[in-house]
Amino acid sequence: MKKYNKGFVVPLLLAIIGILIVGGGTYIYTQKTSNSSRNVEQDSPQNQSTADWKSYANSQYGFEAKYPNGWQVLPSVGTLTRIAFGQTKNIGTAGYDGEWFVFVYSDSEININNMRKSLGEETEHVSINGVSALRLVKGNYESILVKKNGKNYWIHNGNNKNDLFPKFYNSLKFTSVVVAPTAGVLPNLIKNVTVNIENGDQRPENDPKVLSQIKNDIQNGKLSWFIDPVEVSKKYGSRFSIASNSQYSLEQAAMFGGDSGVMHSTVLATNATKSYRIYLIAEPTQPYIWVINTVTDIQQSNKLRVDSFSPASTFDVDGISHQDIVKRFGDVTILYYLNVKKPLVTFNLNQPANPNSVNSDSIIVKVNGTVLSGATAKAITEQGSSHGATFLTHSIQVDLSGVANLKNYAGQNIQIILTDKIKDMAGNSLQQCDRSYNKGECIADASGQKIKVFGAELRLYSL
Repeated sequence: MKKYNKGFVVPLLLAIIGILIVGGGTYIYTQKTSNSSRNVEQDSPQNQSTADWKSYANSQYGFEAKYPNGWQVLPSVGTLTRIAFGQTKNIGTAGYDGEWFVFVYSDSEININNMRKSLGEETEHVSINGVSALRLVKGNYESILVKKNGKNYWIHNGNNKNDLFPKFYNSLKFTSVVVAPTAGVLPNLIKNVTVNIENGDQRPENDPKVLSQIKNDIQNGKLSWFIDPVEVSKKYGSRFSIASNSQYSLEQAAMFGGDSGVMHSTVLATNATKSYRIYLIAEPTQPYIWVINTVTDIQQSNKLRVDSFSPASTFDVDGISHQDIVKRFGDVTILYYLNVKKPLVTFNLNQPANPNSVNSDSIIVKVNGTVLSGATAKAITEQGSSHGATFLTHSIQVDLSGVANLKNYAGQNIQIILTDKIKDMAGNSLQQCDRSYNKGECIADASGQKIKVFGAELRLYSL
């Protein structure tokens, strides 16, 4: 539904859901003669062919439908049993969640007679592919009510008048219902999960053979919940240690990623203590079959951390490549070299550090265990760009130029340590500690407690 229609549709939906508790009532389609019942397929423009339209089938809810090229099936919202169809060009627009909708309810969930009173002022009996139905109209809002296979179908146009809508609902065919698989037969898609020690991100390794079987099952009317990123997230959430009482909601509907060449969607999972952002991907062919790509611990990812660090380029300083420096010193185990003529090291951050917390007191510089004085540090925020897009980058720059007799330490390893005196803008400390591959370490504060630091070790050289 378009954003400006929600004021009408959402209260209406709430009213209908409220009807669920009313109970009683019998769904009655009074069969009438051909004088009082007509097949709307005879009307224009719905008598036009749908041969060039896309096909959708849902064995779990027992129906098939045709929808136009340039449209697609949208993910479900929350726990609603709803299939939405929308124009691809509008997907990603704020507030857009589709234009044509099929809701499916059991007899115990809804009272059709009361729905008739709520949905339309004009009511007529129609026939859709031989199945009796009711058509209700209230202004631009058009609904179709059908009872079949022990289910109640509510098809509506979301208050968006469109001459193709009758063509859509007349394409509906009601089929036998296939019971959805239970959690006990959940496909063993995820082989293992790896955790990024820097930010806590979890990435699954999916089994390509299982995924191929899932695709075949979907074509045969099984495992239809794989087209819903929320349902996929719910069913596999426990593999990422997401608590069973977490609430799942769609954050980002299906959107094509131009650089990646695949569809992307994002789901949020929250409980009383933790929040997760679940990133899913799907091949850009319909129906979209969603698999989890990354699960992010929101609290962890929001902590101030160093993403990477880099010394001043040896080529910029001396016109000599890093490889030439390595050859000259003959030590291939040293990853980073720092020229005493330009001893600058940049630590790239995931968010801005509070400039007032970044100074000479918030860093430690050591050679062979001896602390050196004179180094300075400052927080930097500047504009970066990539592929025509601009963005802000955040870093801490450490300058060793003020260290007395720095040249005397050439050939030795120097450690630069950022301590937890460095804060983010909310006053929270830098979160990293003991990054072994770049010689980080944890150091003790005055009370002997470990404080979280990030360190880098480099070989000083002088030419």
